Amino acid sequence: TDVTDVHAMKLGWDLQCVIDGVEHYVEVKSTEGAAHTFEITSNEVRQLGDRQSRYLVIFVSNMTADAHTVRVIRGLHDAVDRFVTKDYRVGPQVWKPFHDEENDEFTVPTSSNAD
Repeated sequence: TDVTDVHAMKLGWDLQCVIDGVEHYVEVKSTEGAAHTFEITSNEVRQLGDRQSRYLVIFVSNMTADAHTVRVIRGLHDAVDRFVTKDYRVGPQVWKPFHDEENDEFTVPTSSNAD
């Protein structure tokens, strides 16, 4: 099987390979401890949805220990609706309108629904 490392290209997966004549996309995740949770980016979720059963996650837990565990997770695209959203990204288009550069202060107006 031919495996190509593409992680530096930021495609939403780390490796590409052909399995039984079908191209697959592999994301590698790891934890140093025995945690059973890993994080994926919004781009990885998008690619998972697009590539579905051809998108695999290799999850290595307890990576730095002698007794690490390697799991190949298939079919994760069917569980996207059960992922836990953890982080929100706030870009400059959101916060810059509230920045007074002259005084280096932020003022975010409060909203009120009271009549």
